[in-house]
Amino acid sequence: MAGSMRQRGGDSWNLRVFVGWDPVTKRRSYLERTVKGTRKEASSALATLVLEAERLASSAPRHGTFAALCEEWL
Repeated sequence: MAGSMRQRGGDSWNLRVFVGWDPVTKRRSYLERTVKGTRKEASSALATLVLEAERLASSAPRHGTFAALCEEWL
């Protein structure tokens, strides 16, 4: 899973990681953070954010509706 870094100001960075498609709205879903510091610190924070996104993606349900979840369970 890859992420992106965009500089917002002198020492402010916007970090963004794609986590998948929302099953209900059919839109792309992102995990975003704003970090203050150097480019190296932002890169380190991006690596941490990618790991967090992977952890969330592995624990997220495969279906977006309650009915689909109940149907799968039955």
